[in-house]
Amino acid sequence: MEDELSRKNVARGYAKRTITRLYQYLEAEEANLLKNHVEELMVRRDRLEKTFNEYEDLCKDILHLNPKDEECVDVVEEKFYKMVTMLNKAIAQRGFAPASSTNSVAQPSVAAKTHLPPVDIQQFNEIRRQLLNS
Repeated sequence: MEDELSRKNVARGYAKRTITRLYQYLEAEEANLLKNHVEELMVRRDRLEKTFNEYEDLCKDILHLNPKDEECVDVVEEKFYKMVTMLNKAIAQRGFAPASSTNSVAQPSVAAKTHLPPVDIQQFNEIRRQLLNS
């Protein structure tokens, strides 16, 4: 059990450091986020979400093994919310709807969509009938 607890503590520390590195990057680059490619912003957001989910899972596992664990999850959680908000805002300003990691392809916002002319169904059906009758 001690070996498993030690391994999970190391993994949680790594996840926490990854989140902190992303936080430091975003804090330093906040004014320049619009210069980054939208794809890079989405990759960073997806990495952040996956790492935070791993961090939460590890915290639960560690609490199960050591109910006296004193990890301050609140600090990491606040960083996470601030970073996701910053990234989503930068992505939205590029004309993309901020998608979560469950939908990895961002959709253009309504304002960015092109409008196609309406399709005349009766005309389509008439052409179809002519082709079928030939």
